[in-house]
Amino acid sequence: MWDDAWNRHDAKALAALLSDDVDFVNVTGVWFKGRPEFEKRMAQTHHGIFKDSKRTTLEASVKFLTPQIAVVHARWEMSGLRKSDGTLRTPWQGIITRVVKKFGDDWVIVAAHNVDVAESRGGALSPLGL
Repeated sequence: MWDDAWNRHDAKALAALLSDDVDFVNVTGVWFKGRPEFEKRMAQTHHGIFKDSKRTTLEASVKFLTPQIAVVHARWEMSGLRKSDGTLRTPWQGIITRVVKKFGDDWVIVAAHNVDVAESRGGALSPLGL
C-alpha cells in the first residue's frame, strides 16, 4: 500500500495510512507531528525531489507486541532521483521502522522512523546530499 501510494505520488493516500497524531521521523531527521504536517511535506516533495521516484519494499518483518500493535521493519529501495544536472542517481536504500495499531479491520501507522542504509551510500553522501 505504501509503495503504491508513493509511486503514484499521492500524498493524500500516503497520509491516509497514518494516525491523526502520528509521529514520523524522515531520513533527514525531520519530525512530523500529525497527519496534516506529513501530508503537506509529502505533497511538496512529490512535486519536487521525489517527483520521478519509484519506491520498492525489498523485505519486511513484523513483530507483534499485542494482537492490535506491531512493529514493522522494512528495507526499501528508491530509484528515479536526479542529480542537479538532471542525470539519474544510483538507487538509494533505507530501512523504515513503523509502529502500527489495528483499528477495526485496518492497520494504521502511529509512529515511524526512516533511515539510510549506510552501504547504499558507497561511502559517500546520501542521494539527498546528506
